Amino acid sequence: MAAITQSIRVGLFFVFGLVLIWVVYETLSEASLYSKHGYEVVAPFEDLKQIKVGADVRLAGVSIGAVTEAYLKNGTAIAVLMIEPEIKIPSDSVATITTAGLLGNNYVAILAGEDKTYLKKDATIKTKATLDFNDVMEEVGGIAKKLDDFLSSFTGGMDEDTGMGKLVKNLNTLVDENADKLTKTLGNLESITEKINDGQGTLGMLVNSDTLHTQLVAAAENTSQFMADAREIVDKINSGDGALSELLNNPEMAEQVRETVANLEQFSEKLNSDTSTLGRLISSDDLYVRAEAVMTKVEGAVDSIENAGPITAVGVAANALF
Repeated sequence: MAAITQSIRVGLFFVFGLVLIWVVYETLSEASLYSKHGYEVVAPFEDLKQIKVGADVRLAGVSIGAVTEAYLKNGTAIAVLMIEPEIKIPSDSVATITTAGLLGNNYVAILAGEDKTYLKKDATIKTKATLDFNDVMEEVGGIAKKLDDFLSSFTGGMDEDTGMGKLVKNLNTLVDENADKLTKTLGNLESITEKINDGQGTLGMLVNSDTLHTQLVAAAENTSQFMADAREIVDKINSGDGALSELLNNPEMAEQVRETVANLEQFSEKLNSDTSTLGRLISSDDLYVRAEAVMTKVEGAVDSIENAGPITAVGVAANALF
């Protein structure tokens, strides 16, 4: 009887152990909790980064589901996410794999989108690769290696005949050979800056004189006003206002101007020609000679009239003229 009782106790203890193991499994594996209700979403990744079945799925830091499956399909890692039925995920949301703290487990984080449509059962969510702790350490290691190589090349190449040592030697030689010139140049620069600071020369006056500054400002304002006036004139011409605009834009007036210029050209040609009256008057001295001869005759006639009597005055004048 005692043996039977002992066997029953062992059996009950075994069954209790199995139940306890199942409860612990169900507690630690959230996938089973969501496998009974909710909807699945497929998330393809290049690398699942140690995501396992039962890993959390979080939206805005809040757990909304778990990973129920993880498998490889045509070279792409697939994670099946079981989402709570009351959670609606915008269709433009993006899933990433994130680490909970420095040494925490990886989980799937969903960055909510703004689309008004939502993911449905068996829909595929967009994914984005992110750096995990291992990737960051690898990047840091690469940077450290490059820095180490650079420092090694710098410190290891200080030989005077090669590398950085030769460059430093050449620079020292260049400085030593041109020390006097450099000193003189620096002295000249110091003298120039002192003169500018004292207001000497055009540049010094420009820097220190308020009057010159005021004049420059006034000149700039005048230039701006001139440009504004010129722009106004151009606008008036383009809009057809004023005589100049009429001249430039009216074909009839332009034709009249061309005719006037042509007439002036013809008139000037006639003035230069010996065949016209005005041309002969300007270019020939015959008329001047004749006029001088007439004036001589008139003068002689007047003298004769003064010396003759009243009766013969008319006859004398006629003889003098004709």
